[in-house]
Amino acid sequence: MGYGSHRYFWKAFRKLDTLPKTCVFTWRVGHKILPKNVKIASIRKGFDKGCPRYGAEAETLIHALKDCPTSCVVLSLGGWSMSFISKKYDHYIN
Repeated sequence: MGYGSHRYFWKAFRKLDTLPKTCVFTWRVGHKILPKNVKIASIRKGFDKGCPRYGAEAETLIHALKDCPTSCVVLSLGGWSMSFISKKYDHYIN
């Protein structure tokens, strides 16, 4: 996705009728700035980058939003199919 595509996405997203906190959360996800342990460990030396709840090697954004067992339950209760949940993703927003 090129830079122009990103601009179009955010421009269109801002026009959605949604809560401001949803916009902020999505913007943070898209810009990879949510404070997950891997991100914190890259800034603060000696910080454990693992998942504190389930012992995953690295608490990344994708782990926290999709791969963590609690996230899987929440997504499936929300009606997301298991094929979508179990798919491997390389990017946050494609």
